Amino acid sequence: MISVPGLPEDDAVTLLMNHCEEERKPNNLQVAQEIVEILGYHPLAIHQAGGYIFKNPPIQSFLDSYETEKRELMEWTPTFWDYKKIVNEEEQECVLSVFTTWELSIKKIANEDTRRKIERFLAVCAYLGKTTISESLIKASSASETNQWMDLFLRDGQWSSRSYSNVLIELRALALVQPIAGEPKSFLLHPLVSDWLKCRGEESTLVEKQQLDRASAAALLKTYLRFIFNDSAHGYLDTSAAIRESILLQVTSCEGNIEKFLHLSINSDDWENISETFAEFHESVGDYSNALALQSEVVRRRKIKLSPDNPDLISSQCLLGQIYNSLGQFEEAEYQLSKVQLQKRASSKQDISVLKAADNLIWALGKYAEAKVNLEQQTRALRSLYGEDSRPLLRNFRMLGWALANDDNLGDAESLIANTTAKCEEFFGENDLDTLTCYNAQGVLYRMEGVVSKAEELIRKAAEGRTNRLGRAHPSTLNALTNLSMVLASQANKFDEGETLAREVLSLRQKKLGEYHTSTLVSVVNLMRILLEGRDTYGRAYGSEIKELQFQAKLGEALDKGVWGADILDSQLGTTRLDGDLGVLLVFRTSRFGPKEWIRSHIPDWSKRHKQPTHSRLPTTYERVDLRTYLSALQQTQ
Repeated sequence: MISVPGLPEDDAVTLLMNHCEEERKPNNLQVAQEIVEILGYHPLAIHQAGGYIFKNPPIQSFLDSYETEKRELMEWTPTFWDYKKIVNEEEQECVLSVFTTWELSIKKIANEDTRRKIERFLAVCAYLGKTTISESLIKASSASETNQWMDLFLRDGQWSSRSYSNVLIELRALALVQPIAGEPKSFLLHPLVSDWLKCRGEESTLVEKQQLDRASAAALLKTYLRFIFNDSAHGYLDTSAAIRESILLQVTSCEGNIEKFLHLSINSDDWENISETFAEFHESVGDYSNALALQSEVVRRRKIKLSPDNPDLISSQCLLGQIYNSLGQFEEAEYQLSKVQLQKRASSKQDISVLKAADNLIWALGKYAEAKVNLEQQTRALRSLYGEDSRPLLRNFRMLGWALANDDNLGDAESLIANTTAKCEEFFGENDLDTLTCYNAQGVLYRMEGVVSKAEELIRKAAEGRTNRLGRAHPSTLNALTNLSMVLASQANKFDEGETLAREVLSLRQKKLGEYHTSTLVSVVNLMRILLEGRDTYGRAYGSEIKELQFQAKLGEALDKGVWGADILDSQLGTTRLDGDLGVLLVFRTSRFGPKEWIRSHIPDWSKRHKQPTHSRLPTTYERVDLRTYLSALQQTQ
């Protein structure tokens, strides 16, 4: 079997248009580009699709038909079709469609039991998305996976890389998987192969089979993620950017099926564990919105069936609180912390993992005085559990040092963090994420003390190291870059570099988090202060840019405080700004924004869009409204 390479896009579009005989109008060409992409630029598939469109015009209807009838479409052939194959000793011909080609391929696997297991293995992989599938992903489940197809890769009950490689070699020879250059133990599934695998089976049991394969794919990925998280010092962040990107595509693909799990006989604990693992991954890479959607549902379900002091529920609420905090929704984060009295209950159970989860949330919320007490209490337990100079203990010391710094105890803080930094360098190396975090913390302390040269050296190390390990736009990288911009801008000969860096950070946060996220507003204020320094000290001219930043910062402050009276808004923002274009849009909390009667009459479908609170406190739904219209209406109602 010879694998046919995909065509270049222009050639693929030309082939499709020639066979379907549609006019080469711009809108037809655009649809043609979408079609050839879905078909993976496969020549036979494009030829076949062109014939189908010619028989069933117009071209615009093909995509909708393909989504609902892909099996029928890819098995359809014209009456006079050039692609045929001798399929048996009697030299009978089989008309080849795209799907029948792969059916013939897989039937070349002589052993029926092996073929059946390979069919199920590939069908599960089809639900992992259009990305790399590695040996490590499959191997992670070899010890716990109950699927019978896992026997393909085991020898004497243990994982066998040779057995895995042998299966892959056979599948490549049959053109059922695509090799990846430089990665002999990884593979890709052609998009059409994935569609074919999903459509295979008896019609009467196909839906049930698809549901089980979806669930198996999600469970497989969950096990792999837990392996990475538990086996690495920094969890997912110890993987390369390429691996994280591949995992994100796989997680997204599995999440597309997550609601369908509800129709399966899957244990609810499994569903929650899968969802929480996916949420944890989203949170670690800064994808907070998707993390929130998953984790809030996990907590809702666990609150129904678990007692308030259950460690699983507490850990889930801690993660949810951290996600809310990362989104800048501090009231919700505080609620998750206070509702279950996390620290007290975790301590009473002496569960160190839950204890740390609770403390991380306390830390994230900036409760440094409380965190300091907890960190001091944990030192003995961590030393006993993990030993002197262990990673958990050194992390504890670093956080304790920062808590001391926020308690204005800079001397003890500097000594503790410097000692921790030296040990992290010795035990883990300069490029370890814990070491980089120590560089950042120690550099900030130097900046607070006015030791600019040392501050720049350490913070630059942290920024460059995090950029290389995590990527430029990761929240941890942006934190270090923010600190670096402040240090650079405080030096006359490096002011321009600091300003440029501050602008870059603001732009990245605006794109990722939006205009009024707390982290974005921190960047707004940082850039505003740098520009003020440039104007007042170096005579730079920035036009109205400083005023624009001041307005955004004040508006963000007003939003954060939840004060919406016209007089307060007027004093916060200034009447001249309210008359300008920047005053047109306002994000607001409906529960605090004036008369609800006005809201209902001025916002279409308000009652449908307004979410009910999940607890007794006020809801925090956000909407957008014309500010000047609101102020005018508010004056008329008061």
